[in-house]
Amino acid sequence: MFNSPTLSDRLFYNLKKWRFSRSILFSFYKLNPTPIFILGNEKSGTSAIAALLGEATNQTYAIDVPSIYKQENLEKIIVKEVDLKTFINQNSKIEFSKQIIKEPSFIWFYPQLKSLYPKAKFVFIVRYPHANIRSMLNRMNLKGDLESPSQTDLNPLPIEWQKTIDNRWLGIENSNYIESLALRWSKAVSVYLKNKEDFILIKYEDFLKGKNQTIIDLANQLDLKISTSIEDKLDLPFQPKGDNSLPLETFFGEENLERIESLCQKGMQEFNY
Repeated sequence: MFNSPTLSDRLFYNLKKWRFSRSILFSFYKLNPTPIFILGNEKSGTSAIAALLGEATNQTYAIDVPSIYKQENLEKIIVKEVDLKTFINQNSKIEFSKQIIKEPSFIWFYPQLKSLYPKAKFVFIVRYPHANIRSMLNRMNLKGDLESPSQTDLNPLPIEWQKTIDNRWLGIENSNYIESLALRWSKAVSVYLKNKEDFILIKYEDFLKGKNQTIIDLANQLDLKISTSIEDKLDLPFQPKGDNSLPLETFFGEENLERIESLCQKGMQEFNY
């Protein structure tokens, strides 16, 4: 159905089983100097768009970069405690050999990425903040109408998802988890707005209205040729599907809904939300 991992890909993800040296395995890969980066807040549709673009144009693609997504590594990259180029060569060479690389967390160190890849192309995916935040909470199995989730609710979550709620590592101070998620959305949007000339913008809502045409248009903007029909793949789940059954007013409650409206208002206006 999709581009299957190469033999060396499979070997990499089974290093302990096969006892291969990472340095030897990485020697089979060459970093792509001109990749296409797909960025955006988590749960904004980046996975679907990156995968469908890769399938339609027969380009290799990476959905997420686990070594960078790991919270400890991500925070060190952001504060430049580790050199991004060195880190990629030592930990992420497989993903960075691909033609399309999707990783939402790239948005948090975009200037470093742009500096390292000046000839790369960048795509930013934005989603209506209320729906984006609800999807993130669905992913974490958290309700949206609380003042604060309990520690019992948070304990089962991987540290990376806990840190989407506690965003002090991004310089976001707040007293409410909805405020934190709203400010996180706004911070990602602000990176795009400050660098609009570098990005191709895709609104997730436009993608939903016409998935195939959105991919065709995006491919044209990226100077890629459509070579394969993706009609049979358009509705496949690329990430765990959220629950949209409740109206936003019911899911968030009046107070938390107002928090999102207030904190995301400026960014929403930029995208005519």
